[in-house]
Formats: sequence, structure tokens, C-alpha cells
Amino acid sequence: MDIRLRTLCVAVTCLLIVRAVPASAQNTTSADEYDLNVGILYDPVLNERSGASNAGIHFDVAKRFLEGGKLSAAGVGEVGFNHFEDTTYSSILGGIRFAGSYSQQFAPFVQLLLGTEHCCGENHFAIQTGIGVDFSWKRQMALRVQVDWRHVIEEFEDPDGFRVGIGIVLPLSR
Repeated sequence: MDIRLRTLCVAVTCLLIVRAVPASAQNTTSADEYDLNVGILYDPVLNERSGASNAGIHFDVAKRFLEGGKLSAAGVGEVGFNHFEDTTYSSILGGIRFAGSYSQQFAPFVQLLLGTEHCCGENHFAIQTGIGVDFSWKRQMALRVQVDWRHVIEEFEDPDGFRVGIGIVLPLSR
């Protein structure tokens, strides 16, 4: 694991620990506002097929369809683009996200997405699992940190990819 990735992991862990303490004067985001939301994330890391991309972006739209006391489920659609030295990979995935609502300050989630990854004139089936956390920031937005692992099924090789995303989440339902 290279030093940049280790530094990023340590920074995210520290942020999670510090952010978990409630701040009395901070505005919290109402979970009701996030029934339908869009996430816009910059991907500073995608390691796949022995290459590394540091220029990527992905967008997701999530619609909550099940809500319990401490857990909710949402349908998720995601479109992503990551540029490598000589090519750009694109992906279209859909699936389910389970989010916890244990605190007004942050909401951790896990997700499973299935779809396709396009590269070099070919499409391949992809399975992507991920974990992340949304931090309430302002009433109109939340900050998101997300880590994903993608497995691509190809004819001769089944590459795996590790991706880190950092961005914002905006509610679409008001």
C-alpha cells in the first residue's frame, strides 16, 4: 500500500473519530429531507488493473423506500468516470444501500451495486460493495466519505478495484 493511500486512510479515520462528538451549536440535517438525494463525489483513488487513477468522479441518486427506527434502505443508481494514463473507465451501477440513523451528526452506510464497467471498447459485468458515512454539515447538504471495492468479470481476467470518494450529498425532495 503506498504512502498516499495510508495517509488518506489515517486522515479519514481521525475525521470519523473527531466528528462523532456532537457539537451543540451545529445545525443538523433532517433525515426526512434525504428521502431522495444526489451524491457528487471526487475519486482521488481508484486502483484497478495494476493502474492508479487520481482523476475521477461519480454521481449517485438514492431513493429511500424502507425506513425503520435505526436503519433505512434505499435504491441507488450510480454513474462514474475515472481517467487513467491512457484510457477512461466508465461505470453504470444500481443496487441497494442500507444506512444507519444512530446519530443526527453522521449516518454510516453499506451498499451493494451491480452493473457494467466500460473500458477500451468493451463492457464487463461489475459487482461493487462499499461503505461510507454522511456527515451533516448544513441543512441543505451533507459531506460524504466512501470506500468501494469493485470486482469486474472478464473473459480471461477478473480485476478488482479499490476506490475512495469524497464529496457532498444534496436532498432532492423538499
